[in-house]
Amino acid sequence: FYHGHVQDQFDSSVSVGICSGIRGFLRVQQQVYMIEPLGRTDDEDHAVYRWEHLKVGGQLGCGPSSLLYDQNQNHNQDRAPQHAGL
Repeated sequence: FYHGHVQDQFDSSVSVGICSGIRGFLRVQQQVYMIEPLGRTDDEDHAVYRWEHLKVGGQLGCGPSSLLYDQNQNHNQDRAPQHAGL
């Protein structure tokens, strides 16, 4: 488990777990990014996406809810792989 900040990024925060892949969030320049494994083992690819692209179903809080990433959104951005130095 890591909780801290992004190196050389003022006003940033990171909270990730590393069991069965990397899972958690990072916040940089007022943007929140989620990271989670795409497969079941920690050596497979991971998805990194902005928090606002996450669809929330059900109620947040104590009751059950479901979280889904909206893969069908059309984003005008560079699709080249990007690497984060954590």
